[in-house]
Amino acid sequence: MNTCVFLIYDVKVSLTTNNFEFQNFVQGTLQNYRTGKQLDHKFQIDIYIDFNKESQIKKSKFRVGNGVFLDETNKKIAVQHKLFLGEFTKKGNHNLKVRGEVPSTIRNTFKHVIKSAAINNYSYKEMLFHQLYRELVLMPVFWILRHKFEKYLMHASAVSDGKQTLVFLGNDGVGKTTVALKFLQKEGMSFFGDNFLLYDSNEIHPFVDTLRVNKKDTSAIKAYKLSSLFKKVFEGKTRVHYNFSKDNISKSAVPTHFYVLKQSDKNNKTPITSVQYINYTLAINDYVKEFDKYSYASNLIFLYDTKVNVEKQETESLLKLVSTKPCALLSLNKDEELFDLFNLDN
Repeated sequence: MNTCVFLIYDVKVSLTTNNFEFQNFVQGTLQNYRTGKQLDHKFQIDIYIDFNKESQIKKSKFRVGNGVFLDETNKKIAVQHKLFLGEFTKKGNHNLKVRGEVPSTIRNTFKHVIKSAAINNYSYKEMLFHQLYRELVLMPVFWILRHKFEKYLMHASAVSDGKQTLVFLGNDGVGKTTVALKFLQKEGMSFFGDNFLLYDSNEIHPFVDTLRVNKKDTSAIKAYKLSSLFKKVFEGKTRVHYNFSKDNISKSAVPTHFYVLKQSDKNNKTPITSVQYINYTLAINDYVKEFDKYSYASNLIFLYDTKVNVEKQETESLLKLVSTKPCALLSLNKDEELFDLFNLDN
């Protein structure tokens, strides 16, 4: 078993696993947060993931959802994912133990081999690694940040030139990554992330794991290979995962402009109110279903009852962040040159 340690804002994450390939996948994905130092933290998550091991995870008779079970002491949650078993155990108000087990049988192995051969886009390993990382590593961290430390998620990318900081909100595939990367070609630009953007009532905070590129997008892969900003960390059957250079990641900053992206036949910018922007944010977050409230980690509320209305608190923080800033609906034609938003009037 090998252990690697990450510090993601106030949360220290210790991951121990007996699968070197999965460990390398997580280390590459979170390389910007890896540390071997004993840095200050306010919450600790200890994660143990065993491959090919007989299960020690037992479900309770108290079911709180499909495949989710709470024990009688209200200190342990067992989950049954189709690819793995999981367990969350409260070890105190500032510590969480996460356990994952990946069962291996001849029948399951044969089933995945057949699926991989028959289905073009099916990759068991890629799907397994992504789900383990999402459900047992990333989402518990986001849940703790959201419920304990008032750092919330927005489905957006963001860039900064040191004077202005632009936020690009949007659904999957609308162009958040494309817009951010075009700006990063300019000297002096820094990056906050292309998928998960953390915020509180005053600032936005970077979170950069990996940019996952479909292998069919050969032009994008070529651009990533040629750029000094990116390093390939994992290649699956359908996607290539690239990490972003730590030197070009922005520090937390006060945003100056907010944009909602949509695709169109021509480039256009239409002002909207801060309330409209907030409504777009909440609707897109709900549509994407990528955040902690749509994962197994949402059930941590049974272990750590914060006694506050987190969604109300989240909306109030977003209102404070956005209310005095210019907001706009940004229509983009992907085949046209992107206009320079840093030089546009509010």
